[in-house]
Amino acid sequence: MKKKIFLTKKMNKLNRDILYLIFKELRDNKKSLCSCLPVNKEFCEIVIQILWKNPWKYLEYERESLLLNTIISHLSKESRNNLKSHDIYPLITLYENLSFNYIGFCKYLNLSIINKIIYLFKFHEISIIQNEIIKLFINENTKFTHLYVPQEFNYQINLIPGAKQCFSDIIFLSCNVDMNDNVLTGLTEICESIKELELYIKEKNNNFGVIKLIDIPKKLINVHIHNSYSNNPNINNNSFNKILENSLMKHAQIIQHFKINAPPITKILTTFVNLKELELDGSYHYPWNCLENLSLPLLQTLKTRAIPVEILASLIENTSGYLTKISIDCILYEERILMCGDFVAASSN
Repeated sequence: MKKKIFLTKKMNKLNRDILYLIFKELRDNKKSLCSCLPVNKEFCEIVIQILWKNPWKYLEYERESLLLNTIISHLSKESRNNLKSHDIYPLITLYENLSFNYIGFCKYLNLSIINKIIYLFKFHEISIIQNEIIKLFINENTKFTHLYVPQEFNYQINLIPGAKQCFSDIIFLSCNVDMNDNVLTGLTEICESIKELELYIKEKNNNFGVIKLIDIPKKLINVHIHNSYSNNPNINNNSFNKILENSLMKHAQIIQHFKINAPPITKILTTFVNLKELELDGSYHYPWNCLENLSLPLLQTLKTRAIPVEILASLIENTSGYLTKISIDCILYEERILMCGDFVAASSN
């Protein structure tokens, strides 16, 4: 009898795991996922878990208040009283009971969207509600894998009790490189296991200390560098980019995915001998001569935008037969831009 009960529980667990894998395939289709919610309790529990793994992904315009209400509904009585004492309570609906601990399902912490929602409602005590919400997400009972830090963020999240444990499994970090030293130091302390790094480089005031975020990881396999000055080639940020790229070269042997929207200053691309995916979001303001005679023997995926077709041809020819996916948008050819290669959209003159 005990053996039969054990097998039944095991089968139930197996069935639930299979359902999770099926629903996981629908993670990019919110409508289909939501249609499964009312089927039964088991379906509902699994779908909620998937939807709240990255709730910021599904946020729709003018639906921000619903997300904020749900988040605030998780606040403790002490936190609610604190909001009420600052006259924030009347501005929002605080639900007493929740069917799930939604925040417990979160694996993506997008501080950029949290800030956006808070500012959207124009609370007169921004810092107070920000503090309460951040503490709600960052504690010893939550574990995140992805972290998005907004521009001019000055909150030292590493000082929150439980932060070290909360971010011990972080594999992805997105941040601006103009952050202040205190925030940067905090990130280097809690993001020791990152494998994917997305950096937004500003026109000025970039913090050279961000190099620490590159030096710490043992296996940095995915890198995205976004230059916000890409449409103005006259802005000189060469010294910062050179140091940044030299630091990335330390991971050249293991980097497999690289994305950039402006030509690199150094010959960093030539060091990516094991690169599998390359994304180039270009601009006709810049020459992409760095791609000429570039050999990426293991390249499997190539995605480009506004890159000269002659250079692309040379790059493709220098692969070794592993290239199976090519996506080209805004082809540059004979001083014209061809959108998706089928019509003239603009002239470079």
